[in-house]
Amino acid sequence: MYSRKTTIIIFWRGLRLRCPACGLGALFDHPYRLQSHCPYCHSRYERASGESVGAIYMNTIITLILAVIGFFVTDSLWNPPVVLQLILWGGFTLSFPLLTYHFMRGLWISIAHLGGSVYPDPDYEREWVAEEQPLRQTGQPKDEQ
Repeated sequence: MYSRKTTIIIFWRGLRLRCPACGLGALFDHPYRLQSHCPYCHSRYERASGESVGAIYMNTIITLILAVIGFFVTDSLWNPPVVLQLILWGGFTLSFPLLTYHFMRGLWISIAHLGGSVYPDPDYEREWVAEEQPLRQTGQPKDEQ
């Protein structure tokens, strides 16, 4: 079990898009492409396909909560036309998840680390990536005359 201070540090590392185990390695090498493991401590970020569903779920829920609250606050304070509200909050619900996906993914990896599924794995490459097999030598096709 992690202490409260350690848990906060791990979440902060996720928000900063750093490895939750060591805090040194970057989670993403491009804005939307997650690295397979930390280059410093060799922690694997995703052990099975589909682990990112939690991040997408968190992102969707937060987006919808903010859009609904924003709709009602905007409606009660300024009472704009409904069409303007739909354009405003429709654009928000499309753009917010794209802009915050990597931060939610970092938080989700931090949660996975706290749950024990992100840990150093130096044998990852040897265990999961098959060695290159030599190509079979095939004969050249015979020219038909």
